[in-house]
Amino acid sequence: MSKLGIKIVISYIIITVVSTLMFIFIVRCAMMNIIIDEKKDNLQDIAEFIVNSINDTIEKSGVDKSKVKSENDIIFYGKTYKNCNLKIAGKVVKLPLSIFTVQSSKIDVYLLDAQEKVIFYNMDNDDDINKITSKNEAIFDKKNFYAQKDIYIGKAYIGSILVTVGEKNLIDINMQIYTIVYGSFLITGMITFSMVLILKINVLKPIDKLRENISQISLDKDLNWKNINTRDELEDMNRELYDITTKMQFLTEARNEFFQNTSHELKTPLMSIRGYAEAIKDGVFDTQEQQEALDIIIDESDKLASSITSVLYISSLEKHFRNIKNAEMINIYDEIEELKTRHAFSKIRNEIEIVNNIPKNLYIEVEPEKLNRIISNLFSNALRYAKSKIMFGFIAEYDKVHFFVVDDGKGFENNEKEKVFDRFYKGDDGKNGLGLAIVSSIVKSFDGDIKAYNSKSGGAVIEIIVPRKSYVHY
Repeated sequence: MSKLGIKIVISYIIITVVSTLMFIFIVRCAMMNIIIDEKKDNLQDIAEFIVNSINDTIEKSGVDKSKVKSENDIIFYGKTYKNCNLKIAGKVVKLPLSIFTVQSSKIDVYLLDAQEKVIFYNMDNDDDINKITSKNEAIFDKKNFYAQKDIYIGKAYIGSILVTVGEKNLIDINMQIYTIVYGSFLITGMITFSMVLILKINVLKPIDKLRENISQISLDKDLNWKNINTRDELEDMNRELYDITTKMQFLTEARNEFFQNTSHELKTPLMSIRGYAEAIKDGVFDTQEQQEALDIIIDESDKLASSITSVLYISSLEKHFRNIKNAEMINIYDEIEELKTRHAFSKIRNEIEIVNNIPKNLYIEVEPEKLNRIISNLFSNALRYAKSKIMFGFIAEYDKVHFFVVDDGKGFENNEKEKVFDRFYKGDDGKNGLGLAIVSSIVKSFDGDIKAYNSKSGGAVIEIIVPRKSYVHY
């Protein structure tokens, strides 16, 4: 058994023992009260029966009740084998002993005088009569198991009958109570312990699964993950742990792929630069060819620097998503117009029309450098494939806004729109394959989404969707 299992079992046992002892105490008190009430009713019936029997015997003896004025008119003068001898108003009355023993040998019956002194006691041993002389002695240690019924002859109170539970009966009652209580304790303990074992299995089994799942966590190996169906925090924890693990594996795989692609992308221009540099060193080229080789080296160096800059920029985005301190309220319409101005005198501007359909009063709270990256990269990508027109558009909804850039080029090839945001994916005439990947990373830092598709006319569309929240003002 595991350490946790031992702790669970011990905890349940302690809880069981404490709760059972409390249960025993409550049950014992309740049962004692019930038994006392039941026995007192029974004893009261016995006392009434004996008093009625005494009255009947006195009635049949012919005693003149009018001569009985007080308890002094009654004299007890001994007990024979069959009778208790009384003299009432000068007349002898023999009370059969069967009156006092009719109910049970476990019931003690006392005949008390008016001062509650014991006149007669139904104990078999006469020597024991002298041991009990009063009511208080008779009911001592009887735990309220007694009943008393007064005896009247005419209107004169002459004494009473005191009925108590005998010692044997009291022992039987206690044994009965303890048998029920401790029997209940034993049964409850067995049932509870069985439930403890079942609960231990139900609790520890998913914990063991969770421990096995944790032990096999790896960033580069397939997972043999075990499901936990407990519909509680353990199931939630197992699912969250699985999600975190798979995400870490995905990020690790993406990082490795990123490093491989980066190495490949950096290696290609470096090999070209090295090749031309060695050729120049060895004097392979003439003067004109040497100049062309130097131009190629410069161009490849620029590509290499651009790739390195983009890689470093993406890495910085992964560490620092959105810097609110550097954010400013920027008018997007003005940014597009500034872009149009920058390209007004390029030769491409004469062939490509740039349409700005962004509302003039649209502001976004963003870091200027990031917004410039988004606009510049989207424009460069569209410019690369557009035939005659690039359009910047905007659609506002209640809780989100849509920005999109549309060109009238050939659009995306099959399955290409699912890959354009992957790092180092390059379409025809692409550069380093990081432009749209950078845009995607920035957009996601705004809790936004980005997607690519073809317009109805066939051109490519890049659409950015961001929550309206507090940083989009329109």
